[in-house]
Amino acid sequence: VLRRLAQNREAARKSRLRKKAYVQQLETSRVKLNQLEQELERARQQGIYIGGNSGDHSNSTINGAANT
Repeated sequence: VLRRLAQNREAARKSRLRKKAYVQQLETSRVKLNQLEQELERARQQGIYIGGNSGDHSNSTINGAANT
């Protein structure tokens, strides 16, 4: 019985440590995401954001002929 209690305590301790590490990793990810979002917003405000549909049509065709 005492051995089982000791094993259970150790398992609970390890579980708490895993949870603490996981929460710290989540917090780090959240901070990085917030920084990236702020950087993106600054870039958008400065007009230097280049995304999927930025209006750059340099590879489009006009009257069936490619722009070269």
